[in-house]
Amino acid sequence: MSTDPKLVPALPEAVNVLPELTFDMLAGQRNPEALGKTHTPVNVLQSMTLDVLSERGRPVLQLMIAFRPEATAAQIGRDYHRLYVLLNEYDLAQGGSGLRPIENASEGISGNDEVQLEFWPIDPSNAAQRFETMIGTIESVTSEFESIRACKIRVAA
Repeated sequence: MSTDPKLVPALPEAVNVLPELTFDMLAGQRNPEALGKTHTPVNVLQSMTLDVLSERGRPVLQLMIAFRPEATAAQIGRDYHRLYVLLNEYDLAQGGSGLRPIENASEGISGNDEVQLEFWPIDPSNAAQRFETMIGTIESVTSEFESIRACKIRVAA
């Protein structure tokens, strides 16, 4: 066997026990009575049920958009963005909290070259009334978009 010091087995050594140390932060005085107690009153709130995931009963703003045949992808993307900003700002101006797009409202373009977009209101209270007031305005404004030939809007429950 080798006596290389790196390979020597570990051997137990003597243990040196240190004397006990005591810290007296109060210098021999009694503990204050309020030590460890809170001085802030606790207000117990009423229980509250919040169903964030429920979408039933919430109105949906549905748009059927027909594009011009000569529209480029850049124009369509820009108009999508402008349309969403317009709808969202209009809802905010009517006292709402904005709109949230629904994913996969339609899987592509229909046989009529139309795309369907849907939006949920973030705040559903009075959303149907807000949507009804925005329908005529939005339909007339979308004629100014480069890529949109026609836009039909309706409110679904």
